Amino acid sequence: MKRDISIMIAVLAIVGFLFASTPARAAEEMTIKVGTIEFKADKNGKEYCSIRFDKQTTTGRLTYTDSSMAIVPSWQADALKVAKNVKPGQTITLAGNWNSFNGNDSFKVKAIGSPEVAKK
Repeated sequence: MKRDISIMIAVLAIVGFLFASTPARAAEEMTIKVGTIEFKADKNGKEYCSIRFDKQTTTGRLTYTDSSMAIVPSWQADALKVAKNVKPGQTITLAGNWNSFNGNDSFKVKAIGSPEVAKK
Protein backbone atom coordinates (compact mmCIF):
# COMPACT_ATOMS: atom_id res chain seq x y z
CA MET A 1 0.00 0.00 0.00
CA LYS A 2 2.80 2.42 0.91
CA ARG A 3 4.60 1.54 -2.32
CA ASP A 4 1.49 2.31 -4.42
CA ILE A 5 1.10 5.70 -2.74
CA SER A 6 4.76 6.62 -3.25
CA ILE A 7 4.58 5.63 -6.94
CA MET A 8 1.42 7.70 -7.35
CA ILE A 9 3.04 10.71 -5.68
CA ALA A 10 6.12 10.38 -7.92
CA VAL A 11 3.96 10.21 -11.07
CA LEU A 12 1.91 13.23 -9.97
CA ALA A 13 5.11 15.16 -9.24
CA ILE A 14 6.48 14.42 -12.72
CA VAL A 15 3.19 15.36 -14.40
CA GLY A 16 2.99 18.54 -12.31
CA PHE A 17 6.54 19.50 -13.26
CA LEU A 18 5.86 18.93 -16.97
CA PHE A 19 2.63 20.92 -16.83
CA ALA A 20 4.30 23.83 -15.02
CA SER A 21 7.36 23.91 -17.27
CA THR A 22 5.52 23.84 -20.62
CA PRO A 23 5.18 27.41 -21.89
CA ALA A 24 1.81 28.57 -23.14
CA ARG A 25 1.71 29.83 -26.70
CA ALA A 26 1.29 33.56 -26.56
CA ALA A 27 -0.77 35.17 -29.28
CA GLU A 28 1.04 37.06 -32.02
CA GLU A 29 -0.29 40.34 -33.34
CA MET A 30 0.02 41.55 -36.92
CA THR A 31 -1.49 44.22 -39.13
CA ILE A 32 -2.56 43.11 -42.60
CA LYS A 33 -4.26 44.47 -45.69
CA VAL A 34 -7.21 42.22 -46.54
CA GLY A 35 -7.05 40.68 -50.02
CA THR A 36 -10.25 38.62 -50.02
CA ILE A 37 -12.67 37.66 -47.27
CA GLU A 38 -15.10 34.73 -47.43
CA PHE A 39 -17.64 33.30 -45.03
CA LYS A 40 -18.17 29.55 -45.26
CA ALA A 41 -19.80 26.73 -43.30
CA ASP A 42 -17.75 23.92 -41.79
CA LYS A 43 -18.80 20.25 -41.87
CA ASN A 44 -21.04 20.85 -38.83
CA GLY A 45 -22.81 23.77 -40.50
CA LYS A 46 -21.16 26.43 -38.32
CA GLU A 47 -19.97 29.61 -39.99
CA TYR A 48 -16.27 30.50 -40.15
CA CYS A 49 -14.32 33.18 -41.96
CA SER A 50 -11.35 32.90 -44.31
CA ILE A 51 -9.21 36.02 -44.94
CA ARG A 52 -6.50 35.95 -47.62
CA PHE A 53 -3.64 38.45 -47.43
CA ASP A 54 -0.12 38.95 -48.76
CA LYS A 55 2.96 38.88 -46.53
CA GLN A 56 6.65 39.38 -47.16
CA THR A 57 8.66 36.18 -46.68
CA THR A 58 12.43 35.88 -46.48
CA THR A 59 14.35 32.66 -47.02
CA GLY A 60 18.13 32.93 -47.14
CA ARG A 61 18.86 35.76 -49.56
CA LEU A 62 15.44 35.85 -51.24
CA THR A 63 12.56 38.08 -50.24
CA TYR A 64 9.21 37.53 -51.90
CA THR A 65 5.49 38.14 -51.42
CA ASP A 66 3.52 35.08 -50.39
CA SER A 67 -0.24 34.72 -50.12
CA SER A 68 -1.40 33.54 -46.69
CA MET A 69 -4.69 32.64 -45.09
CA ALA A 70 -6.16 33.75 -41.77
CA ILE A 71 -8.98 31.59 -40.40
CA VAL A 72 -11.54 32.89 -37.91
CA PRO A 73 -13.07 29.73 -36.40
CA SER A 74 -16.74 29.50 -35.49
CA TRP A 75 -16.08 29.53 -31.74
CA GLN A 76 -14.49 33.02 -31.94
CA ALA A 77 -17.89 34.73 -32.04
CA ASP A 78 -16.58 38.24 -31.25
CA ALA A 79 -13.97 38.05 -34.02
CA LEU A 80 -16.62 36.79 -36.49
CA LYS A 81 -18.84 39.79 -35.70
CA VAL A 82 -15.97 42.18 -36.44
CA ALA A 83 -15.03 40.23 -39.60
CA LYS A 84 -18.52 40.78 -41.04
CA ASN A 85 -17.76 44.52 -41.20
CA VAL A 86 -14.38 44.08 -42.91
CA LYS A 87 -14.09 44.77 -46.64
CA PRO A 88 -11.32 43.78 -49.08
CA GLY A 89 -8.55 46.39 -49.13
CA GLN A 90 -9.02 47.41 -45.48
CA THR A 91 -6.17 47.26 -43.02
CA ILE A 92 -6.94 45.32 -39.83
CA THR A 93 -5.05 43.98 -36.83
CA LEU A 94 -5.20 40.26 -36.04
CA ALA A 95 -4.20 38.39 -32.89
CA GLY A 96 -3.65 34.65 -33.04
CA ASN A 97 -1.14 31.88 -33.81
CA TRP A 98 0.51 30.49 -36.93
CA ASN A 99 -0.26 26.86 -37.78
CA SER A 100 1.36 24.64 -40.40
CA PHE A 101 -0.37 21.73 -42.12
CA ASN A 102 1.08 19.84 -45.10
CA GLY A 103 3.59 22.62 -45.71
CA ASN A 104 0.95 25.36 -45.83
CA ASP A 105 0.92 28.08 -43.17
CA SER A 106 -2.29 29.62 -41.88
CA PHE A 107 -3.03 32.06 -39.09
CA LYS A 108 -5.73 31.02 -36.60
CA VAL A 109 -7.36 34.24 -35.43
CA LYS A 110 -8.31 34.76 -31.79
CA ALA A 111 -9.30 38.45 -32.08
CA ILE A 112 -9.66 41.12 -34.74
CA GLY A 113 -9.03 44.77 -34.03
CA SER A 114 -11.33 47.19 -35.76
CA PRO A 115 -9.93 49.05 -38.76
CA GLU A 116 -9.77 52.22 -36.64
CA VAL A 117 -7.41 50.46 -34.21
CA ALA A 118 -5.13 49.35 -37.06
CA LYS A 119 -4.68 52.92 -38.32
CA LYS A 120 -3.21 54.17 -35.01
